Amino acid sequence: MRRVKSVSQHVASYERHRPTYEAFSLKLKELLNSILDANKLKVHSIESRAKTIESFQEKVTRSGKVYNNPLSELHDLCGCRIITYYADEVGKVADILKAEFSVIEEELGHQVSELDVDRFGYLSVHYVIKVGGNRVGLPEWRAFESMCAEVQIRTIIQHAWSAISHFIQYKQETAVPSHIQRRLYRIAGLFELADEEFLGIRDQKAALKASAAKAIAEGRKGIPLSSSSISEAIKAWSERDAALSAAVDAGFQLLKDQEDIDSNSDNYVGYIYSLATRLNINTVDDLLLIVNKVDLSLLETVFSINKDKVNWMVSENFIFYMLLIAAAGDAVDVEYLSKNGISAEIAKLILRGLRMKPRSRRRGTKAGSE
Repeated sequence: MRRVKSVSQHVASYERHRPTYEAFSLKLKELLNSILDANKLKVHSIESRAKTIESFQEKVTRSGKVYNNPLSELHDLCGCRIITYYADEVGKVADILKAEFSVIEEELGHQVSELDVDRFGYLSVHYVIKVGGNRVGLPEWRAFESMCAEVQIRTIIQHAWSAISHFIQYKQETAVPSHIQRRLYRIAGLFELADEEFLGIRDQKAALKASAAKAIAEGRKGIPLSSSSISEAIKAWSERDAALSAAVDAGFQLLKDQEDIDSNSDNYVGYIYSLATRLNINTVDDLLLIVNKVDLSLLETVFSINKDKVNWMVSENFIFYMLLIAAAGDAVDVEYLSKNGISAEIAKLILRGLRMKPRSRRRGTKAGSE
């Protein structure tokens, strides 16, 4: 007759094996990051964990369930949570999981379409996966060949709802007083609406960017200034290559990491727009005309007076912004720049460099000539 293990034996067994589950979760997180990067899908974060000893013990002692071998019967001893920015990315991540792993279970119950109209449960997609395909034969994955992991996919908004509802400890809706239920229903609806609105705003922004890119490509540069039109105008800027070359020759280093470039560029587009508005520049054409009048040699002057010879890491949008600052002349000062994307120390250097060169000189001309 087979002897049934006690709870304490199960717990002791898990405690011995937990370091392997922890290692699996960390390695799985690293792999998920690599796979999503390869698919050019940027997510907010990936979390990983192995179930704590206390949580394991609580689960195996719940009433109504008896485990003969919880280490093989429980599939959530190791897990990852992928948090996306937008709702439609949840499905994209799910498709990638299905293509890259062996899916043991798929739980789709925590979705809007599966909830009754009078329910406020958290939203998420759950999968139980194993390492599969050619990857399972690799030496670094051999130790995890038989192990499962739970992967949850949800948006930031869904994650916020889950975290808050968990904190206030209303896991079961039947335990919630009716007057509080109503308030929770209202909040849940707002969270769902927020997910939909962020998705709509993202798509609308992309449409505006595409429209601006088309107009500029067709030579219609009289379009109004906006973050989208400025961004596309700089990409198609006739002096772009010359300005970047002059910046590198002067000593500036251009950002190469795409994530840093995107973050830096997005910020400086806003500063460019603010300064253009300050100068009463209203169209892309007018913006390019005034920047194109600035002598690129000022980049060398600004860098040369940097006493410490620090290699500035900059984006093309920063270079464009600096040229616009040169065109602005006395319309900007250190105080303005320190509030608009440039530190006071760097602002002083830039303005000092501009005073050493005649402003608004055309390229290849002498001061005072056209």
